[in-house]
This record gives sequence, structure tokens and C-alpha cells, in this order.
Amino acid sequence: MYYQLADGNLRIAGSMHLIPAGQQLPMWVPQACQWSHRVFLEHDNDPSIFTLPLGTRASANVPVDMWKRIADLLSGQQFDDLKLWAICVRLAFRDPSGFARGVEPFMRQFAVENGRAIEFLESPAEFATLLDAVDSSVIVSTMPPMLEEEAPRRNLKLINDMYEAWYQSDVASFDRVYLSTALMKIVELRAAMIDRRNENWLSKIESLVPSLQNTLIVVGAGHLAGDQGILSLLARRGIGSRLLA
Repeated sequence: MYYQLADGNLRIAGSMHLIPAGQQLPMWVPQACQWSHRVFLEHDNDPSIFTLPLGTRASANVPVDMWKRIADLLSGQQFDDLKLWAICVRLAFRDPSGFARGVEPFMRQFAVENGRAIEFLESPAEFATLLDAVDSSVIVSTMPPMLEEEAPRRNLKLINDMYEAWYQSDVASFDRVYLSTALMKIVELRAAMIDRRNENWLSKIESLVPSLQNTLIVVGAGHLAGDQGILSLLARRGIGSRLLA
């Protein structure tokens, strides 16, 4: 999922942050790194965006029986100071054995080894603010399926299905699987995690179209497809795209 935007030096790639263990990144990933002079990722890593303000606890917003189940599944981990959406991430990937690092870690390492600076489409705080605005009851409503014994197996299958579509650059199939995940089924969460961020990124991406340097933008593949996907939003502003790989 690697596209040329307009006719200039701007390309956009849809990434997977994690891929199934034992699988490879597609060849366009190192090729895109070598081609680029500037690289933009979504935002920088900042662990502080996952934690609640001092004196507040996640357990205050979760039913007692559900919290006990979460504590059992995340035994040995400290998580009561995490935001509810961060706990969802912990639950979804509580068994990391089936996963390997995806595109962004590869690109960060490439940048370090080749003296390239990485730039960003948003700040960590901007990302967190959108998710923080989602009512806690909405986030809690997504948790029950994550608490089931078979949830890690289901999640790994979804990641495998998304990987197969992503590796083949089948955007429609990827989006269909992506939208079937628990978080994306919730309108408020999809709006916060995908749609509003796409809108927020548009002006930045547009400003890069006339760049004289080879500029690569890397976003999660879920941001590309659909009527509110980046490719459609850019097309409505007269910026076309063509698939490279």
C-alpha cells in the first residue's frame, strides 16, 4: 500500500504497526526508505499520553467484576494508572508471542542508521486529546469481547487477515477486516482514531505536495481507504494518487 501523490515528489504509505511473527515486510518498505529524503510518521513516541492524571484511577470507571477479570488477564502488570483506551491496547495484545515489529520501527532504525530526521503529522498530545474526549462508557463497552479466553486467538487471526490483504496491497479487503475489529465497530472510536485525525492531517499533507525533496508519509493502513480515508479526502481536493506497490 504505497502510493504516489499528484505528480511530484510526495508519496504516502499505509503501514501495519505490528505484523504476524515470522512474516516479512513487503519490499516497498526498504525501497521507500531509500527513495526518501524526508519521512513523516503519525506522531512521536511519548509514554506519558497513556497515563491518567495523578490521583485518578481507571478502576473508578469500570464495573467491579469486569475490573477483576482485567486484573486476572494482566496479572503482574501495573495498569490502574492507565487511560481506558490504553488498557484496551494492553488487553488486545496481552499475548505478544504471535507478533513482530512492523513498519514504523523499521523506519526509525533506518533513520538512525542513515542520519535521517523523522518528522510528524501530529503531536502525541493531539492524538491523545481526541481519544480522551471519547466517553469512558463507550470504551468500557468494547471490553467484554477482549476479556474472553479466545480473544488473543481471534485478534491474531484478524492481524493475519489484515497482513495478507496489506501485503497484496488489497486496500478494500484490508479495510473490510479492519472495520470488523471491536474498536472500529464503535462509531465514536473510529471517528477519534481515524476520521478526525485524517481531517487534521490534510493541510499538512497538502503543504508537502510541492516539495522539492523526496518526501514519504507513513500512516496506518486503516487511514487510507473509504470515503473518509486520506486518499478520498485528497482526491476531493484535486490531489490524485496512483498505486506503486
